[in-house]
Amino acid sequence: DGDKLHMAYCFELFGTKHNAEFIHTVLARFEEIAPDGWPCWALTNHDVPRVATRWGGEHPDPALLRLAAAMQMSLRGSPCLYQGDELGLPEAVIAYEDLRDPYGITMWPDFKGRDGCRTPMPWAAKAINLGFSSDPSTAQAPWLPVSELHRGLAVDVQDNPPDSLLNFYRHVLHWRKTQPALVQGEMSLLAPDPDRKST
Repeated sequence: DGDKLHMAYCFELFGTKHNAEFIHTVLARFEEIAPDGWPCWALTNHDVPRVATRWGGEHPDPALLRLAAAMQMSLRGSPCLYQGDELGLPEAVIAYEDLRDPYGITMWPDFKGRDGCRTPMPWAAKAINLGFSSDPSTAQAPWLPVSELHRGLAVDVQDNPPDSLLNFYRHVLHWRKTQPALVQGEMSLLAPDPDRKST
């Protein structure tokens, strides 16, 4: 009746499945269960491997990351971005001795924990700890090590090129704000195409 939960955070997109049929099923299920509810759509968070690696593998296709962002920003509800999504950060590889996650420490090597998605945000490619410090001259080692995989994806590397993933996110977020239907509208799903083969 409008006086209970204001938003439903959806976990269904945190797995490896991301084909059209699966996403259609997730959206249809939400609309069936909570037709008047307001969803919060996230593709990843601090408890699951980063979406770039989970959906794109070891070398994610930049087009896939743009498509994922465009899909997320086009859904009815609120998009929830996890830090680094907008840079296309892959899952970091953390050595056992650097782990902080109790689950990873306890269950190593069968489960390497959640620290691979929790590494510091790479602000500056050439800075100490990739800029994850207010004063680089006194910077101490962060809680988790920075990932060398993230150096070439740092914010300062992606800030100016108009075709960077960071600027794509900026563009699609700005576009979303100009679409009243996405901010407060409704959603109607088309029937899935039975002849379409999705992978």
